[in-house]
Amino acid sequence: MRMEMYINGVRVVGEAQRSRWDMTVKIVEPYIGYSRSLHIMVQARAAMLEGFEGQYGDRRALDLLRELYEAARALHDGWTTLLTAIRPYVERVRRIEMSDEQYRERRRALRQSRRDGLLEAGEHSRLSQDLWHDKQDRDAHVAAIIDEFMTTHVPQAASMSLRDQVWRSLVNMLDGGAR
Repeated sequence: MRMEMYINGVRVVGEAQRSRWDMTVKIVEPYIGYSRSLHIMVQARAAMLEGFEGQYGDRRALDLLRELYEAARALHDGWTTLLTAIRPYVERVRRIEMSDEQYRERRRALRQSRRDGLLEAGEHSRLSQDLWHDKQDRDAHVAAIIDEFMTTHVPQAASMSLRDQVWRSLVNMLDGGAR
């Protein structure tokens, strides 16, 4: 479903994909790349038999489009400031981050060491668990750094579940990519 509204004289266009219990709204104009999804939990369905398919869905889609526009406008108005602010956070993340590919490569190396007879089964198991715990700890630490940045510098996006989209956009721009 295509939606259009005017906010403070600005034409805002979005698209909503809806089913009875799920909805995703994305903004198409004047900004691109921001979306938000909602789900009606099983426990609430008895009170909302039509779900997102009726008037409630129409109204909620427009509300989400308005929220997306306001968050995107605030972000775009402050890109320069945000790019300056994000730099130390990105440096902290890059020092501790372990990519999924790095994790898989380390697991492969452990398995190969086991196959080559360099590790006993118990040692292999302990090292594999240590690696998994290290990855989990690093991921939690990265999430905390991102949350700290978002809460401090972009609270409107943090509260709207746009956290990952905004973080990726800013890091991409910092690395020389387009907005």
